[in-house]
Parts: sequence; C-alpha cells; structure tokens
Amino acid sequence: MASILDLPLELLDNVSIHLLPNSLVPFVLSCKAIYLSSAHIIARHNAYVASWRHVSHDALYILHEIAHDPVIARYVESLRLHDRPNIDMLAYARSKESMEKIIEMVVSNPVLQDTIKNSEDFWPSELRDDNGHDRDRFNRPFSTTTALLWFLPNLKQFRQPEWFEVHRPMGGLVCMLRNRLIVFARNPASLKIAPELEERSLASLETLTPYSSTDGIRTVLQDVEPFMKLPKLYNVYSVSGIASNALEMNKGIPWRYWRRPYCWMNTDSYSSDSMPLRRLEIVYGNCNKRAIGGILSQTPHLEVFKYSHQNRWDGNGIAWDCGAFVAEVEKWVGNALRDLAINVDNIHNDYSGVAPDFTAFEHLEKLEVDASVLIGDTEMLLSHCLQYLLPGSIKTLIINLNKPDLGLVAMLVDGFKASKEILFPELETVVMRVIGCDEGNEKDFEDVRQVVEDEGIEWELLSKERFDVISWQGQICK
Repeated sequence: MASILDLPLELLDNVSIHLLPNSLVPFVLSCKAIYLSSAHIIARHNAYVASWRHVSHDALYILHEIAHDPVIARYVESLRLHDRPNIDMLAYARSKESMEKIIEMVVSNPVLQDTIKNSEDFWPSELRDDNGHDRDRFNRPFSTTTALLWFLPNLKQFRQPEWFEVHRPMGGLVCMLRNRLIVFARNPASLKIAPELEERSLASLETLTPYSSTDGIRTVLQDVEPFMKLPKLYNVYSVSGIASNALEMNKGIPWRYWRRPYCWMNTDSYSSDSMPLRRLEIVYGNCNKRAIGGILSQTPHLEVFKYSHQNRWDGNGIAWDCGAFVAEVEKWVGNALRDLAINVDNIHNDYSGVAPDFTAFEHLEKLEVDASVLIGDTEMLLSHCLQYLLPGSIKTLIINLNKPDLGLVAMLVDGFKASKEILFPELETVVMRVIGCDEGNEKDFEDVRQVVEDEGIEWELLSKERFDVISWQGQICK
C-alpha cells in the first residue's frame, strides 16, 4: 500500500510549505523520515517565528514584507503599533516599486474588494496619501493600518496606535472598515464572497492592549468597543479612557452614540450573550455609572474587572460616585466576577457618594481596593466597617492606604479579627499596603499600623511610587 513517504521529496516540500505555520510541527513529527527530509523547511519555519511572531514595525513596512513573502502574514501573532518608526526605516517601503506591489496586494484582496466600492481606485489613493509628504497623514496612517489588519489571520495580541481613534477626521472610514472586518471575523457569511474562507482576519485575536497614557492625552473607550465583539477576544486593556453620557465635545463621547453614522453591523450577530470577554482592565479611566453599565451590559462572562479612576482634566470627564459605580458593576457582572480592583488616582474633590458595598458579589475571590473607596465621603457609619462590606466568598483582600488617618482606619477595621473566621471562612490573605511612605513620614503611620495588626491584618509599608505598587496598573501601562 502506498504511503505519504512514497511521494517525491519535492512534493513533500510543497506539502510542508502549505502547512506553514500552524500545521507544520505535527506533520514533520509524524515520522522520523519526514522530519529528516524537512530539515530545511523546519529551519525556515524557525526563522519566520523568530522574525515575525512578535512585530512592532510600521504598518507599511509589514505590508511591504508581506507583499514580497505572503507566508509572513500567517506568522504574526503579536502586533504593537504604539510608536512610529524612524522615517529612514521606511525609505525602501515607500519607493514607487514597493508601493505598487503593496497596492496590488491590497486591491486584489477579495474581502477588501467586497467591503469598499471602487476598491481599485480607493486603496491606491489612500495608501499613497497615508505615506506621502503630509505629516499628519504620515503620522496617522489610518487606511494603511486598517488594511494591514485584513492580512493577519493568526493575530492574537494587538496594541493599537494612540492615533487609531474613531472620532478623528478619518475615524468614520476606520470605524466602517473595522466594523466590517469584525463582522466578518464572527460570521464570514456576512460578506458576499465564499463563506468557506478559512483564514479570517482578527478571528484569533485574544488580547487588545492599550495605547495613549501620558502627556495629557485622553481617548474614548468607544475606540475599543468594536473589538469586544470578536469571537475569541478574552482580554481588553485601556489607558486614559473616557466614557460618559455627556454629549458635549469636551466631555467625552457617550458609549453607544458614535456607532450610529457608521454602523454596518447585523444586530442579531452582535448579541451580548455571545461575547466571550473574560478580562477588562481600565487604568486612569473616567467613567460614570451609565457608561460602565453600557460596557458591562455586553460582557456577561466577565471574570476579572479592574478599574483605576482619575479625576477630570479641565472639565474633561465626570465627577465620580464610587458607590453607584460599584453597584452598576454588580448589576451586570456581579455573579460572574472572581477578581475585582477599584482604585482612585488624584481625585481632587471629584469624589462623591457613599462607600460601595461588595457583599452582593457572591463569587468574588480577590478584591483590591483603596481605603478611600471603602470609607467614602460621608460620615463613617457602622455599616462601613470592613466585615459588613465584603462577600463571604472572598479569599484575598488588598487595601491600599496613602494617608495616616487613624480615626477612619480604626473604624474601618474595627471588629474584623473577631468576625473574619465566621463571616469569611475562605479568607487566606488580608493586607493593608501603605503607599508612598518614606523615612520622613514613617512615624505618622505607627499608630495606624498598631490598630491594623491588632485586627489580624498584615501590614506592608512601601516607599515605591503608586504606579509601581499597584502591579496590575504597571503591567498594562508598559
């Protein structure tokens, strides 16, 4: 009986090449003879992995390389477009010959042909404008970056560039293309082309990491909202994002408002029940109750939610009611959450409302929260004591403290030691971390430390900056 080993070596090579990258390894490991005969293919595969699995080059440069070697597109799993590269890097990619090859590849893409009318006229003009002498277009190549996403079927992690925003002048186009791309990733039959296409761009995307975070830049969380509909997107991270119900230009954009002019979506395919998102982390955000409800109402399977609130900048944002905010979180994902963090940065009198109640989070295992959040802005009441604020399922509790307020801390932890074994049988770790402490003010915390340790709470004195201490923030802002 004939076997695959009876095939000519040239044919085996062709089979191996067509299996790059995902199916090559199991094929060459199926028997020793194939493995030995495929040594050069394996070397090529390893070279692709080393060079292209994690990419941080410019979008045009990547398109240039794919146009010359299409196999590259299947190897890109992590794409970081946070910064523009040195212009010299793009010199040969912007040459007339290279641009023609890139344009030919983009125009011939069957999905892009179906998405854009007059594709043969649209894409050449857009790609040339993006990469011409217009400094603003060169620094914000919307069309080039959007086109690139259509060629990466195995992309798992994507870091958006800071300018990739839907409310900029070119935002309507970007929004339209992204929405169409995301609908296709979920349901290939939504396009006119053959639905049996196996390689669907963004269909494998699992993690969306943040873009702008410094220098007074604010963005809108709506920029990541279309991606939350992807079939395998489990993790979304955002930095310096605004989402409010205000319609004024300088107040942020309401969560659902921007989609109306550009929406190409089939609402049936966008039901919240099918959304797979498991983790959502927002650092230096500015979201009110309605905005966070608009987000979380679409994420019924969310298990990890971490939110760090930052005050308004020159009226840009909202005054924050933490109690109402947490109640809205509980309303939509309280039964699903296992890990929750609520932190506050630089409130400056923008905080309002009573302390939040976490008792309704029936399955919550880990909570990280600032002491100022637990205390609220009202007069301390018995119900604000720690044992009355936590769910019985809690296993790990971390409280961040940056002011030595003995009276409020004493009332917060009062009676905790006596009741924790009864109320919280699964509680393993309780830590109060003092942030920003140094030798100059260490004595100010001594009395607070005594009270905290008397209640069986571990005391951790840290002189590091807050950004480094709250690990979940530091990890996603890098």
